[in-house]
Amino acid sequence: MLWYQELNFWATLWKQYDECGFLRELPSQAIQQKLKDLEKAFKDAFDKNQPLKRIPVFKKKGQRDSFRYPQGFKIDQEKSQVFLPKIGWLNYRNSRKIVGEAKNITVSRKGKYWYISIQTEYEAELLPHKSTTIVGIDMGIKQFATLFNSTVYAPLNSFKAKAEKLA
Repeated sequence: MLWYQELNFWATLWKQYDECGFLRELPSQAIQQKLKDLEKAFKDAFDKNQPLKRIPVFKKKGQRDSFRYPQGFKIDQEKSQVFLPKIGWLNYRNSRKIVGEAKNITVSRKGKYWYISIQTEYEAELLPHKSTTIVGIDMGIKQFATLFNSTVYAPLNSFKAKAEKLA
């Protein structure tokens, strides 16, 4: 089993070697997030309580590339710019106003373009529904539907009606 703490220890050692010098160019948070994702994938694959097990597979370089910043980023909405550690300030298309506190930023590539998505946290206001009546429907086998007031709707049986034409 691969554990996050052990992998993180090895990642710090690998950064010191010339063969893995590319790791020094990456922000440490992005490496740590990928190691956490890897640990979660292995836990999900070998969890005895989980009915559907998915063994992690290696992904080809250049397909579904993405990395995540859990902290250290800055957002300037007025200028439509975002600051990413070790990358700097980048322009982005501000598709809508950011509501709430930004928790993390995911940078992903699709084709030749890079995209950022910003995950936020905020208190959502639950508005009461405008309707004053409630309808309960029981979908059944013999009857198509039975409403709360005992109104019964018969099944359509469209197959029986069209059986001769289908034959």
